[in-house]
Amino acid sequence: MTSFRNKRDTLANWETNNPILGPGVIAVIEETGHFKLGNGVSRFMELPSFLPDTDIEMLIQEYVDGLPTGEVTQQDLDDHIHSTNPHPQYDSGLDLKVLYDNVKAG
Repeated sequence: MTSFRNKRDTLANWETNNPILGPGVIAVIEETGHFKLGNGVSRFMELPSFLPDTDIEMLIQEYVDGLPTGEVTQQDLDDHIHSTNPHPQYDSGLDLKVLYDNVKAG
């Protein structure tokens, strides 16, 4: 059975000490709420950060707000979705959803 232990500290302290986080140790950065999950091998600075849901939603909204509106029509989107030659760089799931939501909002 896997267990998780939380440790909280400031980013400055995490960076200064740069500990190896044991397996299942959750290291929370107090200022941001971002966290890293220990694997028992990697130091804090080597581990990827995870974002709280609110930060992810904010990043998506900032991306959507930056998209041009009115340049893509529902017909353009339908044509793209049903195309026999799709464009993989736009079809990663999230990008296609953002494009679709932008069309609906525009």
